[in-house]
Amino acid sequence: MIILGIVAVAAYLVFAFLGSGNIKKTEYNDVSINMKDGDKLQFITKESVEKILLGIDLKKIAVEEGGLEKIENFLQEKCRVIQRVECYKTGAGTLKIDIWQKQPLFRVMGNKNYYIDNTKGDIPLSSDFTAFVPIVTGNTDKAFLTEKMFDFVCFLEDDSFWRSQITQIHIDKNYEITLIPRIGKHTILLGTLDNYEQKMKKLLTFYKKVSKETGWNRYSEINLQFKDRIICTK
Repeated sequence: MIILGIVAVAAYLVFAFLGSGNIKKTEYNDVSINMKDGDKLQFITKESVEKILLGIDLKKIAVEEGGLEKIENFLQEKCRVIQRVECYKTGAGTLKIDIWQKQPLFRVMGNKNYYIDNTKGDIPLSSDFTAFVPIVTGNTDKAFLTEKMFDFVCFLEDDSFWRSQITQIHIDKNYEITLIPRIGKHTILLGTLDNYEQKMKKLLTFYKKVSKETGWNRYSEINLQFKDRIICTK
C-alpha cells in the first residue's frame, strides 16, 4: 500500500509539472482591457488606455517577477482619473486589465476647475465627458471643500430627493451657503453648515406642506438660518 501511494504521488507530480509547462506555453497570448464602470463614467475610455500602453510589450512585462504590479502602477501613475487597476491571467491565457475610475462627488468652479472625488482627491476636467454632480462655486477654499463641504455633499448624495434637487452650492467669504434647486425659482439660504441635517429636514417639511399648496415658484428666497422658523420672500 505504501508503494502504491508513493507511485500515485509521483505520477501526480509528473502530471502537475507537465501541466504547468503547457500552461506557460499559452500564458498571456492575448490582452483584454475592461472598463468596469464605463457605462457610468467616461473620464477615460478603453481607447485612451490603449494609447497609453501603445508600444509597450505587456505580455513580456507580465511574465516578469512583479510584472502585473508594474503594469497596475504604471497605469495609475499615467492617468490621475484611475482609482484602481487589477491585472490577472485567465485560464485561457489572456492578460486581463480591469480598470475602475475615480467617482466624482462634486465639481468645483472657481480660479481652478476640477472635481472632488469620493476619496477627497482631485479629478481633472475632461473635454470628452461631464459628470452630472453638484457644482460648487464661490469661496473654494480647499480645506473647507474636503472637510465640511465634502460631508455635506455626501449627505445630499445619500438622499434620493436632495441628490436630484440640489444642483449648485455657493459659498460666500464667510463660509455661508446658498443652495440652488433644480425645481423652483427660489434660492435657499442655508447659512453655515452647522446643524445642516436639521436645516434640510426643516426645508423638506416646508416643501411637503407649504409648497404643495402654494406651488414651487411662489417664493424667491427661503431662509433656513433661524433655529425655529423659516423666512420666505415672495
